[in-house]
Amino acid sequence: MENFNVFEFYQFMQAQNVMLSFKGDISQDILISVGDLLKEKLSNEDAQQRVAKKVFFIFIELAQNIYRYSSERALLDNKQIGTGALIIRAVSYTHLR
Repeated sequence: MENFNVFEFYQFMQAQNVMLSFKGDISQDILISVGDLLKEKLSNEDAQQRVAKKVFFIFIELAQNIYRYSSERALLDNKQIGTGALIIRAVSYTHLR
């Protein structure tokens, strides 16, 4: 088994501008919690409010797709839920102008 270096993983996420990540079973409670964290993080960033709202709603839509349609499933409270990964990165598009 290969060694896993948490610090290297952290540095990788820093270099990739990862704002938020979650891997596991995507329940309604997780959607709400991660959504609240994302809202807080976006409100602390210098992002325009309109852009922050779009990012939030896109995140919710994609997370709900994992919850409903992921081929990897888990059983929670006798209900099938999706399993997957949610990753939000901060990206600058100034180089595209």
